[in-house]
Amino acid sequence: MELLLAIISGLALGVVHAFDVDHIAAVTAFASDHPNPKKAATVGIAWGVGHTTTLILLGGISVLFRFVIP
Repeated sequence: MELLLAIISGLALGVVHAFDVDHIAAVTAFASDHPNPKKAATVGIAWGVGHTTTLILLGGISVLFRFVIP
């Protein structure tokens, strides 16, 4: 049950973070550089994968070494 709560909380916080003003501004700037919607979507997906990879790596290291991030 605790794991499920942690996953749901993490996903909810991630969604809230994704809609922060700085993220919207950055994605808008990236998308405006690419008038082709497919290219703009590719840039957005690459940016999202980069964010996710970083979180998984740092989270995995934290779990591996039992380091608690306050």
